[in-house]
Amino acid sequence: MTTQIETRFFKLTTLLLLCVMTVVGFTPRVEAGFVPNTTLSGQLDRGQDLDAVRQTLENKMVTKRLQELGYSQEEIKDRLAQLSDEDLHRLTTSIQDVDVAGDGIGFIIGVLIIVALVVLILNLADKRVTIS
Repeated sequence: MTTQIETRFFKLTTLLLLCVMTVVGFTPRVEAGFVPNTTLSGQLDRGQDLDAVRQTLENKMVTKRLQELGYSQEEIKDRLAQLSDEDLHRLTTSIQDVDVAGDGIGFIIGVLIIVALVVLILNLADKRVTIS
């Protein structure tokens, strides 16, 4: 009698977990954020954009990579001066959008949760998996 109850309980629990994981898997990831408004004059602020690009160029890794590609500091300054306001703003926004380390932490946590659930379900069902 208790074996039937336990088996039924484990089946229902497994079915419930399967349904929850399916729903969570199909739920879209939504991110919200503030949308920057344009300046009152409608022009882009070149000074702030130049400061942001210069701050990025001061990074040792960026400077080293540009030198490896054969660019000198004078060439970089000349090319920045030649950029239009729109191109400079586009460059600044793409620099700000770069995610240096990516989003690997979320992936790792997801994999660990799935592994833990599989181990828990197999452990509760008294099943053993051997790798030979």
